Amino acid sequence: MHVNVLIGLLGGLIASASLTLAGATLPCLPPRAHRRWPRRTLLLVAATVCAVLAASYPAGAHIPVMLTPCDNADALAASPMVLSGTTSFAFYGRTGHTGETRAVRIQLVAGQQFHAELLIPDLAPETGLDATGQPRLAIDDPSGQARLLDNTQRSYFFEPLTQTSYLVLAETTSVAATGTYAVIVIGGAPTRFVAVTGQDEQFAAAVVNASRASTGDVLRWYTTPPAPDGPGDPANPDAGPTTGNGCRQ
Repeated sequence: MHVNVLIGLLGGLIASASLTLAGATLPCLPPRAHRRWPRRTLLLVAATVCAVLAASYPAGAHIPVMLTPCDNADALAASPMVLSGTTSFAFYGRTGHTGETRAVRIQLVAGQQFHAELLIPDLAPETGLDATGQPRLAIDDPSGQARLLDNTQRSYFFEPLTQTSYLVLAETTSVAATGTYAVIVIGGAPTRFVAVTGQDEQFAAAVVNASRASTGDVLRWYTTPPAPDGPGDPANPDAGPTTGNGCRQ
């Protein structure tokens, strides 16, 4: 969010509300006095707001969401769904064995851009995986046609806020059809991954069947190595208690 926008919003709040300090409510200054608030003061307040938000959520291109074993291809109808598919989301997850899946859905309108990427942390053991051990990204379009992307890339990506590093394995962009796209990660060896959808940077956007992750969530995911496990296994911190079908209770 641009500083000028924050200044406008904060100025509006100051002009229309009462100021509360140490439990006492003070009347706002007259409108004429509001115009004499120093720009430096508003910039300082805006910077404070940005700092508080940055401490809670990763900023930048993608809205972060943590995936769990509930979010698999067999339970696609209950998987996370982004209502504005052009908005950038980063779905963090892990798979514990070959063939295990994680899935999300995004909605698009004809003519919009469909975009998806698959990344892994630039860490061991992911960086040592051969082609058979790497996760793969599959796309199901609104017509029901499925496409499995090849891992033809290995480009480096650094996320400055969380100080985390990644390798991009696959990426695709195309003109969308109207409807819902399924983005499915298929596991090979035990691994962490990030599935990215959309390219439009937004601070917030609606997502169904999921909630926004914090910086702490992302860092715990990043610093916990993957291990062979099944859903609900204590070695998998993203799994949690599960039922017989591998979904959370």
